[in-house]
Amino acid sequence: SPAIGSLYRVEGKKLVSSPSFKNLSLLIETLRGQSFMGADSLKPLFLPQKNARITWNPEALGEALTFINDYQKFSTEILPKMPTDWREIAKIGAATGLEYSVSTALAKAYSFEEMRKSASSIGKLENELRAEVQAFKLLAPNLSATLNELHNVNLHGMAETLESLVRLQTSDILAASYRILLRERLYTPSKEKSRSPQTPLASTMFNLNSEDEAMVYLAAQRDRVTDIATFLAEPLVSFSVNQGFASAYSGEPNVVQWQKILIALRSYTNKSPGNALARLEGLIMDLITLTPATLQTKLSGRANTALGGDTFFAQRWNDIRIEAIRKSSPSRTAPPPTPPKTVPNKK
Repeated sequence: SPAIGSLYRVEGKKLVSSPSFKNLSLLIETLRGQSFMGADSLKPLFLPQKNARITWNPEALGEALTFINDYQKFSTEILPKMPTDWREIAKIGAATGLEYSVSTALAKAYSFEEMRKSASSIGKLENELRAEVQAFKLLAPNLSATLNELHNVNLHGMAETLESLVRLQTSDILAASYRILLRERLYTPSKEKSRSPQTPLASTMFNLNSEDEAMVYLAAQRDRVTDIATFLAEPLVSFSVNQGFASAYSGEPNVVQWQKILIALRSYTNKSPGNALARLEGLIMDLITLTPATLQTKLSGRANTALGGDTFFAQRWNDIRIEAIRKSSPSRTAPPPTPPKTVPNKK
């Protein structure tokens, strides 16, 4: 600033370039080439360790937004009123200051903790995830505004960095949420051997002995999946879709997996035909009356072609079907009781 201050003088109310300064264009090019922090050079500062747990600072995001808003006000209200020969250098200086200020604010906007270790219980893991998702929901408006404004002022590198952090956090939470479904063994049949060819398969596989018991069981399983999907998965998936960078998830199985679960739950509520959840529940209800002896005519030729086997509910449908057929094979059914041996009388 002292050097730049020597390049002008004030005549009356006008700012006039110093006659001794003949290389203004050189200074402009120097500033262009030596911007304090370019978007590309910022990227290494923001790359986290894979699967690191992310903690956000909403105040720092708000600070970054303030800097951007000030820059936009300067560009639209102050810069056009400056002397023509100083606009270019002022524009570059303001852009340089913006990059520095915003990068400084964003460096405080998040921090990384150690990789989440396996929780000692499902309840502890779920409580941690719910707290993290709740914090993300409160952050979402500020985060969305920051991402949009970073693109508006051409700080695309910083925007991409924040997007990558959201994808990292989203993938981590969704993967952990899916582990809860698996660890709670929702819609998962027992591996117990069939008791006899005449015992209904629902009794052996799910310990269900009537349609009423089956309806209570299915409602409990459905409510549990809905609870996890609604409170853990949906806020993150919805933010990604609404923000417009969901296409970056095309190869991310955790996001795709939960998108399909959420679609299946909505389809079930709307009673849409061909719904994966409805078909899964229908199969379990069928097992109330099906026995190993009657199963082959009902299921042996049925394939899961309509569902494609690519959702949680379709996978469970296939698992139950395979396990029911396995239990119905002659080698898996319990043999009839062996009659006691008779010892001939010795004369």
